[in-house]
Amino acid sequence: DPSETCGYGMNEQVNLLKELKMNFGVPVLEVENKADLYRSGSDRLKISAKTGEGVDELVKIVEGKII
Repeated sequence: DPSETCGYGMNEQVNLLKELKMNFGVPVLEVENKADLYRSGSDRLKISAKTGEGVDELVKIVEGKII
């Protein structure tokens, strides 16, 4: 949530992501939600659960990983 409206700053979110990646050792698809509110400069896929923006692309990516 790059808009930081979730109650956690981006540094906290990125640190949690790093911990999860390190501790679980499984592939992680990084996606930023709330693209309708804010767009970071990262190369992560951006979606908006509220408006549906980017969700079709996300579904295709996930389907490609599990099929």
